[in-house]
Amino acid sequence: MSQLMRLGHQVVPTLGGFSGVELLVRTPAGRQLEVVVRGVPDNGRWLVNEEPEGEMDQRFYVLLNYKRFEEARAYPMVFVMPASRAEGMKSERGRGKAIVFGSKKQCPPDLDRWAEAWAVIQ
Repeated sequence: MSQLMRLGHQVVPTLGGFSGVELLVRTPAGRQLEVVVRGVPDNGRWLVNEEPEGEMDQRFYVLLNYKRFEEARAYPMVFVMPASRAEGMKSERGRGKAIVFGSKKQCPPDLDRWAEAWAVIQ
């Protein structure tokens, strides 16, 4: 949320009011967007929304990977991508869907492309 605000966006947390979306965003150009935020303490997968999101141009994912979760000052690895790309990375994981990154075999090949890619949210 703070990074989006620093980039000039207006941001409001949904407080559970929107299914699967944590932030509502208005860009400096006036576009209204939804942001899904998922964070994990380096366990190898982000649980994601099960609904199909490939056609949702207004939805984006911010995925956080905390390498040192117990250290409050440690900054996570951050991946920012459109929901259409996140949709292509989803796989079945037990009772839901996830984006798996814990092993080279399962990691999406272009995940690094989305590292700190804040410019996609505009």
